[in-house]
Amino acid sequence: MSTRSIDLPVIESDSAVRSFTNQKIDSLAAKVLSLGTLGTGIEMFLVFLGQAPSLNPTWSTFFIALVMTAELAMLVLTWFTNLGRPATAFFAIVVYITTATFTLQLIGSSGEGPSTPWIYNALGVAGIAATLSLPVSWAVTYLVATPVAWVLVASASSTNLRDQSNTYLEAIYVFLFSSSISALIWMLRSSAKQADTAAAKVALVSAEGARIDAIERERLRVDSLVHDQVLTTLMVAAQAKTESDADAVSQMSKNAIEKLTAFSSSQLDDSAPITVTSLFESLRAITEDLPSPVFVDMGEPSDLEVPAEVADAFREAAIQAITNSFQHAGRGVSRELVLRADGEEIKVIVQDNGKGFRASRVSKDRLGIKLSIRGRMAAVGGAAKVDAQPNEGCKIILLWNKK
Repeated sequence: MSTRSIDLPVIESDSAVRSFTNQKIDSLAAKVLSLGTLGTGIEMFLVFLGQAPSLNPTWSTFFIALVMTAELAMLVLTWFTNLGRPATAFFAIVVYITTATFTLQLIGSSGEGPSTPWIYNALGVAGIAATLSLPVSWAVTYLVATPVAWVLVASASSTNLRDQSNTYLEAIYVFLFSSSISALIWMLRSSAKQADTAAAKVALVSAEGARIDAIERERLRVDSLVHDQVLTTLMVAAQAKTESDADAVSQMSKNAIEKLTAFSSSQLDDSAPITVTSLFESLRAITEDLPSPVFVDMGEPSDLEVPAEVADAFREAAIQAITNSFQHAGRGVSRELVLRADGEEIKVIVQDNGKGFRASRVSKDRLGIKLSIRGRMAAVGGAAKVDAQPNEGCKIILLWNKK
């Protein structure tokens, strides 16, 4: 029997599509970071007020307003929108620019500059923000460049001879603080990628197993049809007593031979159509090995034949929908798989009563629904509908019509 590859989504590198668990880690870390910047922001503002008399009023006011705006934008956008990643990157960039150009705030100022410029309070969290929002190579560059910029700025910010060892210690502290937490984030990302890769492989195996199971069920069905046809012919032949009976047996024998030729199991491969019943049975079998129960509501048996590519699309899209439910819906959730065939229309529904979501707020780099569900069904002339609301569960409806 030949095999055919199944194009389930795979976890790519960081430069391509981020994995689901990576996104969850980044989202949670960004939210925690945005809350942490509230404390550092308040402290930074208080330090700024104390240093304001020794700074250029125009430039210092501009930069403190810019940094505080970036902090507030990161807090709001991270918690309430899908723009947390660019907002976090904007905050990191603003902090670095403010640090690198701090001497502008000393232009025309009276007296000596501050011993520790106010922007120092934001350097550590800015390094973490860079790790969460920038590519790895850029983030590493940021973590190294920021302490270097600090040494140069801190040395030039005071007219007095500054204790250089203290400046270096501050730079080392910033580097160690931000880089150690960044290293932890990268380790979590690596573990998350491995976990999601393993989950993708499990889904692929499940899809392949379901496909093979459907083919085997169809093969058994065809074998049974052939067996029944031959057995009926033999029974009639055994009871034939007249010439007309013999003619009937002869005709039945011809029909049986034709069926043997047309429906021989050897001709049934993985590109042959299968019945809706075999498809539904293979989908039901998928739910038997899941970590928590999925209630299956399977309609009446149907001999409607489905092209192999359509059956594959249903199986793979349904597996993706079930996987999404286990990943997103939360704990203590009931799930249901509804299988229906009405005339020449097939409908598969995957639904749960979990926490749901707003489809309009799904990030563009989340390809599970876009490609693995909608894309697969559209490729075979079908459709996928998403009915979901926050705290009201999620329903994925897969449709295909033979007409």
